[in-house]
Amino acid sequence: MQHLVGEDEFTVVQRVPWESVLDAFPEIRANPFVDRLCEVFSSKKDNCVSFEDMLDLFSALAPSCPVECKAKWAFRIFDFNDSNALETEDLHELIDRLTNGKVIREDGKYLSETEKQHIIDIVSNS
Repeated sequence: MQHLVGEDEFTVVQRVPWESVLDAFPEIRANPFVDRLCEVFSSKKDNCVSFEDMLDLFSALAPSCPVECKAKWAFRIFDFNDSNALETEDLHELIDRLTNGKVIREDGKYLSETEKQHIIDIVSNS
């Protein structure tokens, strides 16, 4: 965080614009959920993050993070409409983002909307 705001200006309560975080950590920019990461981890929902927000983000992304903790964060990220439930619309969005909108079947063809809906139905009934 300190390199994002300058050594003389750094305080743990200072908020840094999300765009600065993306400039400093380009691997986050490549994440298909980059917008949701900001929405979920920005404690003030102001398109900025604090030191604590960054700790939460990097802890959740760390391999050593407990599965239960990762699952809680993942749920919040995948709940695109913030309804506190993973609904059909959320699952459609999830599939599109994970596949960059180009789901390919074993035969090399894209999944149809019907096939995507079938996947969602299976997941929803589990």
